[in-house]
Amino acid sequence: MCARQILREGVVVHHLGPVLREAHPDVKIFAYDTNKDQCVDFMAHFWSPNSSTSITSEKDLSLQYIDGAALHWYSRSHSALDGGEGAPNMHRLKELASTQRRLIKENDASSTSAERQQKRLLGRTVNGLSNKTKKQQKWKEPILLDTEATHCSSTGYAENDIDLSWHRAERSAHAILSQLAAGSNGFIEWNMVLDPFGGPNHAENFCD
Repeated sequence: MCARQILREGVVVHHLGPVLREAHPDVKIFAYDTNKDQCVDFMAHFWSPNSSTSITSEKDLSLQYIDGAALHWYSRSHSALDGGEGAPNMHRLKELASTQRRLIKENDASSTSAERQQKRLLGRTVNGLSNKTKKQQKWKEPILLDTEATHCSSTGYAENDIDLSWHRAERSAHAILSQLAAGSNGFIEWNMVLDPFGGPNHAENFCD
């Protein structure tokens, strides 16, 4: 993952991007990775070309290394966590990402090692031609990934409230299905390694 300041300082362009592409081409780099209510505005700026100057900015140069956008289900505009309201943001982000499609070769370095191994084992295309003699191409869009979601404060177990536990479980399921239907490529909970009371947590912000 990479945050805004990292992009501004050129860490992706001069350090992180080249090193990962050379040593670990399967590792993905995501931009943003924070609350969902500002993700569209940020990525619209990030994906837009720098038209104010003829000099290519570090932001523009970093595009070759950024595989997609990551976002959390929280919102700065509400006091409560509102993961169930995130789908409209994902719809807009998916529409924006579709403008960033690029044509890549089938043996592009961004393919996973498993995909490359499968191609080597297959050794042929649907037309019977070897992959070594015929390179296929495909369109690729940025990956959109939900990377953090939780319910606070406390947990249904700690409160001895079975209705609270079921409410949160159903709300999480709705949010996950909504985000995936809207275009998300995956959904990661925060945090799967917790005790029944929502800890340990360095901020003592115990969550389900």
